[in-house]
Amino acid sequence: FSACLLVMDDNHRLVEFLAYHSFVLPLNYVVIAVDPRSKTSPTPILDRFRRLLNMTIHEWQDQDYGMYTVQYSQFDTNMWQTHFNRQNIFYKQCAIHMKEKNRTWVTFHDTDEYLTFNHPSSNLDEWERKRTAERANATFKIRREAGTRVPPQRPPPPITEYGSLGKYLIQESDHPSIQKTACIAVPRMLYGSQEINQTTPYSDVLDTVRYKFHGERDDHDTNGLGKVIIRMDKAKLVALKANIVKSPHRPYRTLCPSPWVYDSKSLLRINHYIGSWEAYSFRDDARRGKEKSRKAWERKSSTTSCSGDDFTGDWIYGFLKWHGESKAAKLLEGAGLPKNYTNTDLESWKYKGPPKDQYGKFILPPKEQVYVADNRTETTI
Repeated sequence: FSACLLVMDDNHRLVEFLAYHSFVLPLNYVVIAVDPRSKTSPTPILDRFRRLLNMTIHEWQDQDYGMYTVQYSQFDTNMWQTHFNRQNIFYKQCAIHMKEKNRTWVTFHDTDEYLTFNHPSSNLDEWERKRTAERANATFKIRREAGTRVPPQRPPPPITEYGSLGKYLIQESDHPSIQKTACIAVPRMLYGSQEINQTTPYSDVLDTVRYKFHGERDDHDTNGLGKVIIRMDKAKLVALKANIVKSPHRPYRTLCPSPWVYDSKSLLRINHYIGSWEAYSFRDDARRGKEKSRKAWERKSSTTSCSGDDFTGDWIYGFLKWHGESKAAKLLEGAGLPKNYTNTDLESWKYKGPPKDQYGKFILPPKEQVYVADNRTETTI
């Protein structure tokens, strides 16, 4: 498994991202682009995973993937537009790199997003009955658009098992959501910041262990659009080079299905952790005051529609057993924000409306991204 990853001052999340995916997938090849506005470097963390897990990790700067060689009519008018340009250029060049290096499964999601099973490793029939009951209580729109559930042929392996997700994809190779497709659309599930008392190891620093409350399944207004996994062995190099990437949710329109992907149809999902206010506002995000704001965090962090059905956090037990507590502790060093860190800067995080260019005109986001009219930004990032 491989990953294309764009980061900016994400060290507090990068540790968990690498540890989790190296165990569950297992992830062993990463191309990571560092935003030039970053105040911190991920290199010490990456060196640790190179050394202890023998992971292949390439660090790219802007010039390594042609960030300044591609001209856009609105290029560099503001940080917001530059952010999306950088993301799209990087994803295209990273996809080409992965194809040329004969990589197979390649993920395209962020450090606060975790690829996981969409079904439990036991009691699958009971799980499906509960999900069907949930559907009966869902809004008419969700019931109508999500359609009939398509469960796996067999339950997935336990998430405490090394490489369990990779084994699962082989097991379910005939499932409609992944069969004969080069680009697999995966629904996202938004997790709020409400916590519960628990004694699980590392529950104070790992988001996947710490947070259990999430949005309603198939509710795109809450969870946002899906992300993708591309099977490079099924994708043609000429197509990767010819197409322009316009959105991380559907990088290649000729390869990838609609990002409005439903939980009921998918073997997999991506857990998206909004995190604490301090984690959300830690970096000087180019989208601050736009789709990233205190108001947006308050709305998303209060997501508590569903709980009691999350098993993703159990990965930590398998991780500790597989590596041993000493090695696991070294790998997880630096996970989470520094203790006692706070952010009281609410003024600069006030919602100021959609971004504008130098002429005062609103800049429209990519087609799949929608601004909701009530001053609530429905971000897809």
